[in-house]
Amino acid sequence: MANQIIQKINKERTRLWFGLNEREKKLLALLFFLLTSLLYYFVFLAPAANGVKRLNRELAEHRQSLSNMHSMAKDMMLLHQHQQAILRDPKQIEGLIQAIAKNHGLQGLQVINISDEKHHRWQLTGKNITFSDWIALLEELHKKTLLEVDVLTAVRSLEPGQVNLIAELQDQ
Repeated sequence: MANQIIQKINKERTRLWFGLNEREKKLLALLFFLLTSLLYYFVFLAPAANGVKRLNRELAEHRQSLSNMHSMAKDMMLLHQHQQAILRDPKQIEGLIQAIAKNHGLQGLQVINISDEKHHRWQLTGKNITFSDWIALLEELHKKTLLEVDVLTAVRSLEPGQVNLIAELQDQ
Protein backbone atom coordinates (compact mmCIF):
# COMPACT_ATOMS: atom_id res chain seq x y z
CA MET A 1 0.00 0.00 0.00
CA ALA A 2 2.74 2.44 1.01
CA ASN A 3 4.77 1.39 -2.05
CA GLN A 4 1.85 2.16 -4.31
CA ILE A 5 1.45 5.64 -2.83
CA ILE A 6 5.18 6.33 -3.22
CA GLN A 7 5.15 5.11 -6.82
CA LYS A 8 2.13 7.26 -7.56
CA ILE A 9 3.84 10.35 -6.09
CA ASN A 10 7.04 9.65 -8.04
CA LYS A 11 5.10 9.28 -11.29
CA GLU A 12 3.24 12.53 -10.68
CA ARG A 13 6.45 14.35 -9.77
CA THR A 14 8.21 13.04 -12.86
CA ARG A 15 5.27 14.02 -15.04
CA LEU A 16 5.25 17.55 -13.56
CA TRP A 17 9.02 17.99 -13.92
CA PHE A 18 9.14 16.82 -17.50
CA GLY A 19 6.09 18.92 -18.28
CA LEU A 20 8.06 22.07 -17.52
CA ASN A 21 10.11 23.88 -20.13
CA GLU A 22 13.82 24.69 -19.57
CA ARG A 23 13.20 28.21 -18.34
CA GLU A 24 10.73 27.00 -15.67
CA LYS A 25 13.15 24.24 -14.59
CA LYS A 26 15.95 26.79 -14.16
CA LEU A 27 13.64 29.12 -12.23
CA LEU A 28 12.57 26.29 -9.89
CA ALA A 29 16.20 25.21 -9.38
CA LEU A 30 17.15 28.82 -8.59
CA LEU A 31 14.24 29.16 -6.13
CA PHE A 32 15.22 25.85 -4.48
CA PHE A 33 18.83 27.05 -4.15
CA LEU A 34 17.69 30.42 -2.75
CA LEU A 35 15.34 28.86 -0.19
CA THR A 36 17.98 26.34 0.84
CA SER A 37 20.54 29.12 1.25
CA LEU A 38 18.16 31.24 3.34
CA LEU A 39 17.25 28.27 5.51
CA TYR A 40 20.94 27.45 6.02
CA TYR A 41 21.66 31.07 6.95
CA PHE A 42 18.80 31.44 9.44
CA VAL A 43 19.22 28.00 11.02
CA PHE A 44 23.03 27.80 11.23
CA LEU A 45 24.95 30.95 10.40
CA ALA A 46 22.90 33.71 12.09
CA PRO A 47 22.59 31.94 15.47
CA ALA A 48 26.31 31.08 15.39
CA ALA A 49 27.25 34.70 14.62
CA ASN A 50 24.98 35.97 17.40
CA GLY A 51 26.53 33.45 19.79
CA VAL A 52 30.04 34.59 18.88
CA LYS A 53 29.09 38.25 19.43
CA ARG A 54 27.49 37.43 22.80
CA LEU A 55 30.51 35.41 23.90
CA ASN A 56 32.89 38.20 22.83
CA ARG A 57 30.85 40.68 24.92
CA GLU A 58 30.90 38.33 27.90
CA LEU A 59 34.63 37.76 27.46
CA ALA A 60 35.27 41.52 27.55
CA GLU A 61 33.12 41.83 30.69
CA HIS A 62 34.93 38.93 32.35
CA ARG A 63 38.32 40.40 31.45
CA GLN A 64 37.25 43.72 33.00
CA SER A 65 36.06 41.90 36.13
CA LEU A 66 39.34 40.01 36.32
CA SER A 67 41.29 43.24 35.97
CA ASN A 68 39.22 44.77 38.78
CA MET A 69 39.83 41.70 40.94
CA HIS A 70 43.58 41.91 40.36
CA SER A 71 43.51 45.58 41.29
CA MET A 72 41.47 44.88 44.43
CA ALA A 73 43.79 42.01 45.37
CA LYS A 74 46.78 44.33 45.08
CA ASP A 75 44.99 46.95 47.22
CA MET A 76 44.09 44.31 49.80
CA MET A 77 47.70 43.11 49.94
CA LEU A 78 48.91 46.67 50.55
CA LEU A 79 46.24 47.17 53.22
CA HIS A 80 47.19 43.89 54.87
CA GLN A 81 50.87 44.88 54.88
CA HIS A 82 49.93 48.26 56.36
CA GLN A 83 47.83 46.58 59.04
CA GLN A 84 50.64 44.15 59.87
CA ALA A 85 53.05 47.09 60.20
CA ILE A 86 50.62 48.76 62.61
CA LEU A 87 50.27 45.56 64.64
CA ARG A 88 54.07 45.35 65.05
CA ASP A 89 54.24 48.82 66.59
CA PRO A 90 52.24 49.15 69.86
CA LYS A 91 52.54 52.95 69.86
CA GLN A 92 50.90 53.15 66.43
CA ILE A 93 48.02 50.96 67.60
CA GLU A 94 47.51 53.01 70.73
CA GLY A 95 47.59 56.23 68.72
CA LEU A 96 45.18 54.81 66.15
CA ILE A 97 42.76 53.63 68.85
CA GLN A 98 42.84 57.06 70.52
CA ALA A 99 42.32 58.82 67.16
CA ILE A 100 39.35 56.61 66.28
CA ALA A 101 37.88 57.09 69.76
CA LYS A 102 38.24 60.85 69.38
CA ASN A 103 36.50 60.71 65.96
CA HIS A 104 33.58 58.92 67.62
CA GLY A 105 33.47 61.45 70.44
CA LEU A 106 34.69 59.00 73.08
CA GLN A 107 36.66 60.72 75.82
CA GLY A 108 38.60 59.09 78.64
CA LEU A 109 39.18 55.78 76.88
CA GLN A 110 41.98 53.81 78.52
CA VAL A 111 44.14 51.65 76.27
CA ILE A 112 46.39 49.00 77.79
CA ASN A 113 48.74 46.73 75.83
CA ILE A 114 48.42 43.18 77.24
CA SER A 115 50.27 41.42 74.40
CA ASP A 116 52.29 38.26 74.82
CA GLU A 117 54.89 36.66 72.57
CA LYS A 118 52.35 35.11 70.18
CA HIS A 119 49.43 37.54 70.10
CA HIS A 120 48.90 41.27 70.02
CA ARG A 121 46.26 42.02 72.66
CA TRP A 122 44.77 45.29 73.84
CA GLN A 123 42.37 46.12 76.63
CA LEU A 124 40.06 49.10 76.17
CA THR A 125 38.18 50.51 79.13
CA GLY A 126 35.55 53.21 78.92
CA LYS A 127 32.91 54.60 81.25
CA ASN A 128 29.56 56.23 80.55
CA ILE A 129 29.55 55.52 76.83
CA THR A 130 26.58 54.51 74.68
CA PHE A 131 26.72 50.94 73.46
CA SER A 132 26.26 52.04 69.81
CA ASP A 133 29.37 54.27 70.09
CA TRP A 134 31.33 51.27 71.40
CA ILE A 135 30.18 49.11 68.51
CA ALA A 136 31.10 51.79 65.97
CA LEU A 137 34.56 52.12 67.57
CA LEU A 138 35.14 48.35 67.57
CA GLU A 139 33.98 47.98 63.94
CA GLU A 140 36.32 50.72 62.75
CA LEU A 141 39.22 49.24 64.75
CA HIS A 142 38.59 45.88 63.15
CA LYS A 143 38.59 47.38 59.66
CA LYS A 144 41.81 49.31 60.19
CA THR A 145 43.83 46.89 62.32
CA LEU A 146 42.18 43.46 61.96
CA LEU A 147 41.89 43.35 65.75
CA GLU A 148 38.86 41.34 66.89
CA VAL A 149 36.94 41.44 70.13
CA ASP A 150 37.94 38.49 72.28
CA VAL A 151 36.17 39.44 75.53
CA LEU A 152 33.56 42.15 76.06
CA THR A 153 32.25 43.00 79.51
CA ALA A 154 29.42 45.50 79.81
CA VAL A 155 28.09 46.93 83.07
CA ARG A 156 25.14 49.30 83.26
CA SER A 157 26.22 52.82 84.08
CA LEU A 158 24.48 55.12 86.52
CA GLU A 159 23.91 57.45 83.57
CA PRO A 160 20.77 56.54 81.59
CA GLY A 161 21.42 54.91 78.20
CA GLN A 162 25.12 54.42 78.85
CA VAL A 163 27.38 51.56 79.88
CA ASN A 164 30.80 50.91 81.30
CA LEU A 165 32.68 48.52 79.04
CA ILE A 166 35.89 46.57 79.02
CA ALA A 167 36.89 45.07 75.69
CA GLU A 168 39.87 42.83 75.02
CA LEU A 169 41.02 42.86 71.42
CA GLN A 170 43.45 40.50 69.73
CA ASP A 171 44.81 39.96 66.25
CA GLN A 172 43.29 37.23 64.14
